[in-house]
Amino acid sequence: MRRGGIIIAFDRTASLTRRMDSTSRLLSVARGDVPADCVLGGGRVINTFTGEIEEADVAITGGLIAGVGGGYEGARRIDLHGSY
Repeated sequence: MRRGGIIIAFDRTASLTRRMDSTSRLLSVARGDVPADCVLGGGRVINTFTGEIEEADVAITGGLIAGVGGGYEGARRIDLHGSY
């Protein structure tokens, strides 16, 4: 691509590799194979399928929710003390 006399090259392979790496890490955290960046523990979440309020931890990595449930480890843990 040419912009203002400067040629800008876009490496689609590198972009795809970065996306695959982040997806792979997200799945590893979801499985519990590697620790999350942050775990919101002791909170309550609303199950939108059943309408029930459940106690659960939320594992976050790369700014995305990797999993909801129990047993997640993380570099940082924030206790929500039963908050929603």
